This record gives sequence, C-alpha cells and structure tokens, in this order.
Amino acid sequence: MGKLDQKTAVITGGGSGIGRAISEGFAAAGASVAIFDRDEASASETVNVITAAGGKAAFFNCDVSDSTSVDEAVAGA
Repeated sequence: MGKLDQKTAVITGGGSGIGRAISEGFAAAGASVAIFDRDEASASETVNVITAAGGKAAFFNCDVSDSTSVDEAVAGA
C-alpha cells in the first residue's frame, strides 16, 4: 500500500515540467491524480504514463485564473 492510497490529488499544471513530476510521484504513492491543465495534449500524455504504470489519473481542462473553470474542474474531479 502507498502512503496516498484512497486519496485524490489535484495537480495544477500537471501536464508538464514540475507538475508532471509531481503527478507521477503522487500516483506512484497511490493517489488518484486529477490533472488540471489547459494543454490537453501534454496532460493526456501524463495521464497515459500514469495509467500505463498502473496508476489512476484523469485530465480536467482548467484555467486556474478563471473561477468558473476551477469550479467545474473540481466538480468533475
């Protein structure tokens, strides 16, 4: 069991760079990862890497500068 089993992690900018590394790390520790990002292609790639390794992840199109976008992403996650 991982330290984050039964937990959901919301990662903003999880499609690339530090956000991607954090997403992969949280998934490896057992969390279900909700990737909030505006770049669907890179975020989907991160989701694919996580799920191929046996983790759980989903992409949510989200612009964190727009409160409606954040509300919708949180509701979806």
